[in-house]
Amino acid sequence: MFGATKSQSRQWVLVGICVALTAVVWLANEVNFLGLKKPLRDAETYAQEALYQNGRKAPANTNLVLVGFERLSYTDGFSTGPDGEVDSKSRALELLREDYPWSREMWALLVERLMQAGAKGIVFDIVFKKQMENDHRLADVLKKYSGKVAVSFIYGDAEQDGGDGLVWEAPNPVLVPVPVEDMFFDPRVAYATIWPGDDKVVREARFRISETSFQLKLAVPQRDHPEDRFQYSIAARALQVMGRADAIPEKEFGRLFRYTDLPHRGFPYHKLNEIFSEHYWRTRYQGGAFFKDKFVLVGPIVELLKDYHQTPMAKELMPGPEVHLNIVNAALNGEYLRPMTNLAARGSIIAAGLISALLCWFMRNAWVRFLIQLGLCAGYAVLALYLFSGQGLIVSLGIPVIVLLICGVGTVMYDFIMERKAREELRKTMDLYFSPKVSAYVLANPGSMEARSAEVTLLLTDLRNSTPLAEKLGPGGMFKLLNQVFEVETNAVMAEDGALEHFLGDQFLTYWGAPIPQPEGTNQALRAAMELIKGMETVKASQNPEVKALFGYGVALHTGSVLFGNKGSAKRLDFGLVGDTVNEAARIEALTKYYGVTLLISREAFVQVKEPGLHRLLDRVIVKGKSTPVELLEIQNPRTVANYAELVKDWDTALAHYTAGRFTEARPLFAKLAEQFNDGPSKLMIHRCDELAAHPPADWKGVWKMENK
Repeated sequence: MFGATKSQSRQWVLVGICVALTAVVWLANEVNFLGLKKPLRDAETYAQEALYQNGRKAPANTNLVLVGFERLSYTDGFSTGPDGEVDSKSRALELLREDYPWSREMWALLVERLMQAGAKGIVFDIVFKKQMENDHRLADVLKKYSGKVAVSFIYGDAEQDGGDGLVWEAPNPVLVPVPVEDMFFDPRVAYATIWPGDDKVVREARFRISETSFQLKLAVPQRDHPEDRFQYSIAARALQVMGRADAIPEKEFGRLFRYTDLPHRGFPYHKLNEIFSEHYWRTRYQGGAFFKDKFVLVGPIVELLKDYHQTPMAKELMPGPEVHLNIVNAALNGEYLRPMTNLAARGSIIAAGLISALLCWFMRNAWVRFLIQLGLCAGYAVLALYLFSGQGLIVSLGIPVIVLLICGVGTVMYDFIMERKAREELRKTMDLYFSPKVSAYVLANPGSMEARSAEVTLLLTDLRNSTPLAEKLGPGGMFKLLNQVFEVETNAVMAEDGALEHFLGDQFLTYWGAPIPQPEGTNQALRAAMELIKGMETVKASQNPEVKALFGYGVALHTGSVLFGNKGSAKRLDFGLVGDTVNEAARIEALTKYYGVTLLISREAFVQVKEPGLHRLLDRVIVKGKSTPVELLEIQNPRTVANYAELVKDWDTALAHYTAGRFTEARPLFAKLAEQFNDGPSKLMIHRCDELAAHPPADWKGVWKMENK
């Protein structure tokens, strides 16, 4: 029952996280909570731009042609054809050799050439504001082709919501000789202003402006006025001259539209000077047949005139004339887009939070849950792309995906923190039974029974006279003494990053080099042994005289290969070491009592000690059950005699005689050391020299073979 309650408590916390995060996003989107509204809107804008760029594009109408000029002077305006023909007689090219603004005569020549070629109409994305000498030439063609050719005017900053009045730039009165109040509604004029959104990106087009709206500083009136006249945009004029006035939206509101392609790709421009080149006119434009029944938009492609706009199609800006043709193209094909309603957009935020909460309630595995949320994000993106491409619907994509992601990340982080906390608690508990390194290894390899090999240094210690001590102290007192001893041993080993194998009765086994290699393991083991001896002496000093007399111990250091890992059965495991090295370490420790010393270290361990200090080679022995000799050494430690250097010097001399088989010469030297220093190994060697002198071995090599363990 407790487990179920704990599980439900976790579920409620996860649901609470989802609710809280969803609420933060909701409030940020509605009232700029924590100043997060702009980042959220930026994310939504980014997602919508991805729809524009990856969704279906409006097919380009081939009857829409862009004629552009990419520079402000064509000093090389004369062109030479492959046959050597030079357009030296072209009046228009001659005029183009001058600096911009070019003579209105050149523009009149352009109109005549295109209209005579059969173009349906022409609109200039140019405001001919300045009066020039040949304005009448352009005025004449505007009048001649009234209703088919138009020039532009623009609104300044389009102050729709206030200010001291509208600011605009209009064609000079020579071109359109009508009263100012009528000029904006004249069929020879169209407004070229493109109003971007709050983020400076052009997504919608306003096709017309009523007189009432004009009086309201371009604000859209709340109701229609049937008597109003209308100003028309370049796109609307284009639709009129193409005979598609029915494609102009009835309402004044801006309409979201679908773009054709990236900048310079949907409607590549035709160079203005090439229209007047006889070579190109004949070859590329088939003597003008190319323009038959086409609408032509003329405008600048040059950046100096600053007629460039940010679109959702790319970071690269799009020339204004190309934006206008995208609008015309969308209107001709009915490629309008519609946004999701505000209510639906808010609902998508709530839905994302609700789905996340339900997943947290029913799905326990955090990573599976997060993968599902990632899948939902991808699925929703695919659905949004489908609706954009097929239905022209722009759904709220960025913010719902953010809700799904932050709920997913937030709940995974909570699960991770709680799992880590649980693992830390488990590890702390396990550290009471294992060393930290072993705990980490067991947790990382739960249930694994695969053995691994390692080179380790073992430290083995054993409390002597445990039976008499137990009789003297009783069970409680003995238990207390063992805990004191184990506390000292544990502190010494843990301070040197050793691993505890086990407390077995009064025996204590530790090691370095597994489960993680420790290059300094032997040096650490030696330092731990020294601290252990100091601590044991402190424990001994605190006991009563009877216990002191019985209190003894031995310490052994040995290095070799072992197997380590979990051992046991599938139902009950124990981590530990296995190998002959462990058995050898136990026998070496047992020999500390045999030699009457506190510390023994094998040659295998000794050679890895960087600074052993004073030491002596005690013996070369073959322990029972083995055939290979072991070299045993003693290193100066807290229990060795004060003048240990003198002892070592004389001992080395005596041992040299002993090793060479000169037992009668060695015996008096050992006897002197036994008497002078009360040295246990020397006492042993006295008896051994007597035995060897009485029964000289046939093949003596300085190695003593043990008959007992």
